[in-house]
Amino acid sequence: MFLVALSISSHAQEADSIPEKDETEIGVSEGDFPKNALRLLEDVSRVDKFKYYKKDSLGAEVYVAKFKVKGEQYTVLFDVKGVLNWVEVNIGQKEIEPSDSRQAIMGYFDQRFKRTKVMEIKKLFLPKGSGLEIDTVIEAFSDGKDMSFCTIKYMVEVSGDIGDGAAKLYEVTFNEAGEYEKIESVEMHNMDNIIF
Repeated sequence: MFLVALSISSHAQEADSIPEKDETEIGVSEGDFPKNALRLLEDVSRVDKFKYYKKDSLGAEVYVAKFKVKGEQYTVLFDVKGVLNWVEVNIGQKEIEPSDSRQAIMGYFDQRFKRTKVMEIKKLFLPKGSGLEIDTVIEAFSDGKDMSFCTIKYMVEVSGDIGDGAAKLYEVTFNEAGEYEKIESVEMHNMDNIIF
């Protein structure tokens, strides 16, 4: 009985130590978007329409551009000065490569959570230095080319229960090898429609 109580207590403490990310995202006009970011987006070809947003997360302000290229949904994050943070694309679970990385990521959820439902998986492309071009990332990703010019991470959004009996939304980030980096609880007001 002591071990069961200790296990429940340790899960509760783990849940309490996960940072909570309370995000707000509002649409903004092109005129309200950082000029440096707009210059970087000018070079992105084959885009009919950009959607611009301002996001506040954990007290930090970022700007987000969303668009589609060849049927893929891309999101690009910039800081307030328009410096590129990363490019991300929505992918399916089978697109996590190599397969060892996919197994490591899914194994993390099997070990850490009592139950989960994967909501979204994003592949992130971060600059290794200055000068990462958004169009180069898109082209390399679309054509399956070598992407060693950037750092790759995976962000998996899940609805899950880590042991306290309540379903919450979490964003978990992994490196390219599938090694865990961080977890954040994301504020979501209505979880009633999520079914495990």
